[in-house]
Amino acid sequence: MPQVSSASQRILVVEDDTNVRAGLVEGLSAHGYRVVHACSIREADRVLASTELTLVVLDLLLGEEDAWPLLTRACERGLAVIVLTARTDVTTRLRALEGGAVDYLAKPFFIVELVARIRLRIKNTPSPPSPDRMTFGAAVVDMARREVRVADVLVPLTPSEYDVLIHLVTRPGRAISRAALATQEMSGTSIDSHVSRLRAKLGEAGQHIKTIWGIGWRFDP
Repeated sequence: MPQVSSASQRILVVEDDTNVRAGLVEGLSAHGYRVVHACSIREADRVLASTELTLVVLDLLLGEEDAWPLLTRACERGLAVIVLTARTDVTTRLRALEGGAVDYLAKPFFIVELVARIRLRIKNTPSPPSPDRMTFGAAVVDMARREVRVADVLVPLTPSEYDVLIHLVTRPGRAISRAALATQEMSGTSIDSHVSRLRAKLGEAGQHIKTIWGIGWRFDP
């Protein structure tokens, strides 16, 4: 598989410490990455909404701000997130990884180690699916027609079941929480029933939807 040049990859650095942020920008830029940066959740959200990104380096401690929702939003956009923080307790590490982060690096750190982790995670990040069609097992999802077929047989999904499936398959390899799947029509408690029925209707292809106990589900292509 051809390797993508780092020059074509844009990384968002979210860090409120001026010196650390400057060091990250300088160090990553020296390794050929295009770097954008933010020092607050508001700034980071603006970048997420307006900029095509490859990966996010996120400090969980942004002054008095809680950066956990930002981690969730970045992961829901299909971005690889590396958490960079001084918090090294096991509970925080597990929460970050179960929340969708692909890696966790404690401060203080060496920029060369961060670059090595970035290279590894970008290489292993699944390619985004086709905007109109994707296949897993015997299942084919036609997003333009909002149809799902298994072994060329149309699967009668409800609108809610289809929405759950699309949310999962467009975020391959990411742990998706019940809260992320819940809508006004589906409460957090009813999500389990929707996923159960969805798996049953997909048959063997439903095995691609993995249960992440205590969190939610993950779609493995």
